[in-house]
Amino acid sequence: MATDMDALGMAAARLEVDPSERNVKIVATMGPAWETEDMLQKMISAGVDIVRLNCSHRFKDAFETQYPLIRAAANAVGRKVEILGDLQGPKFRTTDCRSDVMINPGEIVTLALATNDDDIVRSIDGAVRITMKSTLEQKSLIAGLAVGMEVLIEDGRRKLKMVERVSGSEVKMQTLVGGRLKARQGV
Repeated sequence: MATDMDALGMAAARLEVDPSERNVKIVATMGPAWETEDMLQKMISAGVDIVRLNCSHRFKDAFETQYPLIRAAANAVGRKVEILGDLQGPKFRTTDCRSDVMINPGEIVTLALATNDDDIVRSIDGAVRITMKSTLEQKSLIAGLAVGMEVLIEDGRRKLKMVERVSGSEVKMQTLVGGRLKARQGV
């Protein structure tokens, strides 16, 4: 049975046209499965022309590590490879959490700006606190909420309705559609 690495080698062997002569460019999004120089070399040898870095899911210092890896792999293979930073624009996201947090329909939860790096999504003694990093965009989102407005989280899988303003950085929300809330979900 062929492995993924065998398949990459076979694809590279079948590459009939010099990559610089093609009219089409192959774009591949860098992910955890190929964040090593060895795997990057295999991907580039198989025909990848552009490595896409997804800015929506960037963790601190990720690009600072990935960029030199891509350059080193391209140099080792002897190919010019472009790097594309995919800038979606501002996207509101919840902060990290140590484990998934269950929110139940009808439950009142807090939606707030994180006060520090340790202020993450969590449930303490049954009280759920959903936080977002304190950026200009997130501050505007919280400030713009009014009683009765609805907020969707995780592409609409979770639905909350504002019931009370606690402060300029914190509101109480009633859960309309609950479920398991994971880290870094879109708001």
